[in-house]
Amino acid sequence: MEPHVPTLFDAIASHRPTAAAIRTRNHTTTWADLASRTDALAAALAATGIGRRSTADDGPAQPWECPNPRVALYLHNHPAYLEAMVGAWKAGATAMNVNYRYRATELVDLLNDGTPEAIVYHRCFTPTLHEVLTRLQIVPRLLVCVPDESDHDLLPGAILYEDLLRAAGPLDNEVRRQWSHEDRYLVYTGGTTGTPKGVLWRQSDFAVSALGFAPAALSRGVTEWARRLPPDGPATLPAPPFMHGAAHWNALAAWLKGGTVVLPEHPERFDPDAVLDAVEWGAASALIIVGDAFARPLLEADRGRHRELASLRHLLTGGATLSPAVKAQLIERWPHLTVVDVLGSSESGRQAVHRHRAVTAVHRHRAVTAVHRHRAVTAREAVPDARVFQPDDATVILNESVSAIIEPPAAGEQSEVGWLARRGRVPLGYLGHPQRTAATFPVLDGQHLAVTGDRARYTLAGDDQLRIELLGRESACINTGGEKVFAEEVEVCLARHQAVVDLLVAPAVDEQFGQAVGVVAALRPGASVNLDDLRQFGRLSLADYKLPRRLVVVDEVVRSPSGKPDYRWARSQLDR
Repeated sequence: MEPHVPTLFDAIASHRPTAAAIRTRNHTTTWADLASRTDALAAALAATGIGRRSTADDGPAQPWECPNPRVALYLHNHPAYLEAMVGAWKAGATAMNVNYRYRATELVDLLNDGTPEAIVYHRCFTPTLHEVLTRLQIVPRLLVCVPDESDHDLLPGAILYEDLLRAAGPLDNEVRRQWSHEDRYLVYTGGTTGTPKGVLWRQSDFAVSALGFAPAALSRGVTEWARRLPPDGPATLPAPPFMHGAAHWNALAAWLKGGTVVLPEHPERFDPDAVLDAVEWGAASALIIVGDAFARPLLEADRGRHRELASLRHLLTGGATLSPAVKAQLIERWPHLTVVDVLGSSESGRQAVHRHRAVTAVHRHRAVTAVHRHRAVTAREAVPDARVFQPDDATVILNESVSAIIEPPAAGEQSEVGWLARRGRVPLGYLGHPQRTAATFPVLDGQHLAVTGDRARYTLAGDDQLRIELLGRESACINTGGEKVFAEEVEVCLARHQAVVDLLVAPAVDEQFGQAVGVVAALRPGASVNLDDLRQFGRLSLADYKLPRRLVVVDEVVRSPSGKPDYRWARSQLDR
């Protein structure tokens, strides 16, 4: 049996109706609440004609086509975001994420690409949305406003979110009967360099590859699966915005375990104190962040007021570098944590992980700190290479021409550099873009692949276990005198410098080499560093051609709201 996400959620709601599905500081949404509210939204959408329209008579859709109309979510992190996502699926539509940082022109391009028939938006975005609506090729038939602290008037024809739910009738059983694991999940990704693209997944493939669901769990039926879930599901706190896949994937994955999503106060911005407080009052067992950009402010906030975070077991990070030095500080601050580096993308799902926790050993039935040459091994010394991951069975590396899968090396051999890929349950394509679809989602020897643009190679760890060393994005690669330098490798190294708070590495124009390694760095208060300092520091672990030849110091390194690097901005700083 193939998983269909709303069906699974409804089964959980039937089995544990009073358990918490969403918890904020002042309100708890139970699983029964979640089921009824998403039903109401689905009924309202269906009554407006926003639902699945294609039938078997229409023939199969092309990989870049979506049979489900789109519902745009132009929202901060809020219960309505997750409710609207599930409600859209129940109606036979599919949600599309909207980057709320976009200017009007960027938003017009996104909405014209996705052509949503409904937009659910926070009231604070009213002025931008008002400007955008007159410039769209297809005007949405439904506008739904979620109130916030702003006082803008409702847009013409818009309805308040809660009013829409109250006015909705019951969800027609005919709509339920049309639910299918073939319904689409859609996520827009701009990556770190490109223009936004809508990645289309089958819901069943999305559930497995992105959310970690095991279809074998349904062998006895959905009801029995829900009954067998552990009584206490995980409580997760996604710190990044839901408008990025990693955050709402984390939330949905916790729900598939019967768990709870904890939302901190001040969701319109990243507030490290509010996040740490929410871990405590929400008893969160997992926290997801995005690399150093989130970890450093969390550490700084905790220096001002320490929290034990006794409930927290896993800190997950992905999408940007979590440097070894910062990872060590996290583990030193909270030794009970397991830090999990997650490798994946919107086009591949979760491909590999790297887990790390404080080094301990068990001796004579008692825990003791591991020792080496009669001294304690600290967490800082124990943190391994942040770019080495344990792959899953679906992750492979392709050769340079994307014509064959590279075989893992034998002991003592060096693997060639290739393209990181995933096979099997991968996306169908990019919405409305057949050429991009063919390039990123090829078929090789009958296997469907997702090739994300990351460069990687196999490596054998000290335990002889096969690992993947992630080298970096080809689009963020610097060609200096014919040598390729991957930005992420240099960032991981130089981020350890004690003067550096945050940095990005990007190509700088160079008359001699064409391109040179450039660094844009923000420094700790009162600290200073020059180019020679950074080069000398980097020389301890980097070849000379990988060392920076240009340094620009800024007050703050610009990143996306999710913490991902903005390499276009970095290049603009280096080109001045």
